[in-house]
Amino acid sequence: MNDVVFSKSFRFHRFSYDRYHYTDNSRGAPYHYIAYMEKGRCKIVSERGTREFEAGDVFYIPMGLKYQSYWYGTPESTFLSFGFLPFPEAEQKHFCLQKVPCPQDLTDQIRALPLQESMDSFLLGRFYTLLAKVIPLLKSGSFDSAKTVYRDAVDYLTRHPQSTVPEIARACNVSQSLLYAVFQKVAGKSPNALRLEILTDRAVQLLITTDRQVQEISDSLGFSSVSYFRKILKAHTGKTPSQIRQSSTIF
Repeated sequence: MNDVVFSKSFRFHRFSYDRYHYTDNSRGAPYHYIAYMEKGRCKIVSERGTREFEAGDVFYIPMGLKYQSYWYGTPESTFLSFGFLPFPEAEQKHFCLQKVPCPQDLTDQIRALPLQESMDSFLLGRFYTLLAKVIPLLKSGSFDSAKTVYRDAVDYLTRHPQSTVPEIARACNVSQSLLYAVFQKVAGKSPNALRLEILTDRAVQLLITTDRQVQEISDSLGFSSVSYFRKILKAHTGKTPSQIRQSSTIF
């Protein structure tokens, strides 16, 4: 991992808001977050429910969660935010938004983490040592969380059927490994299998509704070659392009 990618994998900050503050994260959390509420309280609202946290609470926000947050303070709300991308556990557990029941000594260690701009080996080891203690305290989310990721991926693929798996994962704010796990669990197929199904449907529509050449259709849909296009079409429909056109003729 190069220095630029590595530095972008972590975001440790202290946030402070005067009295009331609203944040729209409807595009999805770009990181996993472990947070500690220093002052005030907050309410986080997502399609999976509403959770409230107050001073002294440690809480977890999963990467990709789409939510709105409301922060209240008298006179301010302050919290520590430890954002990270590399997750050291099987992500298919789908940990949900939640308060983490940390013992006081673990809470104190989280509060003491440095908020420096760059990550070094000392801080990295210290953070993941604490994270290893936090993870067993987390509760797995419901299967609905997997369905939400799957629905978002299908929506994105329908609009961008030539997308690669890394592009789909980024659009859904999840890792590639989690995306594969979600597809397997929800649909029993891979993201690429769904992508080919969508492309096949579009190819059939173009064959039926236009007189464009097979080569032209293959190129427009991003297939690497006509032979591969024919192979995929045959595998999904059982027919060749000419057979598809013949079977659609209306007398």
